[in-house]
Amino acid sequence: MTFETTMNTYGTFAFSGDAVQWSVASISRPNLSAWLVCANQQLFVNLGAYDYMTPVGCADETIHYYNGATAVDKREVR
Repeated sequence: MTFETTMNTYGTFAFSGDAVQWSVASISRPNLSAWLVCANQQLFVNLGAYDYMTPVGCADETIHYYNGATAVDKREVR
């Protein structure tokens, strides 16, 4: 996925509480808040079950609003 200045025409981004979600009617996802965070700050929509066939170099994550003074990286990348 990429972030652009033009409006997204495929799928819908939403918030559930403070979690970022993505959905589209044609794809059934077990968890609308699931993302794959990979090396070099790459971000992908996770279409599968949590931690199932996660690619090497990626971690299953949910993305939440963060309001701390400093970031703390707690993810474990394979």
